[in-house]
Amino acid sequence: MSYLAVKEGCPRCHGKGYLPEYNHIQNGICFRCWNLSADNVTSIEHYHELVDKRKKRVEAATMDEVDAKLSTMVKEQLSYFPKNK
Repeated sequence: MSYLAVKEGCPRCHGKGYLPEYNHIQNGICFRCWNLSADNVTSIEHYHELVDKRKKRVEAATMDEVDAKLSTMVKEQLSYFPKNK
């Protein structure tokens, strides 16, 4: 997605910034425009800065989800073993 495309509106989400049908994946954020709208993008440099920040936020959230799932899986697996007394 380019700066000009953001200024004109995202063709995937039609400028909404999210896709409700993908709400189960990162709360439905549109990965094409990264939920950037013409209102909050002032320049090409600002666009790239915002995209980088949003990508890092999504990556961090994804890792938190993975960590939580792994933790749950390990606890479930450990529950099958008898505890030593």
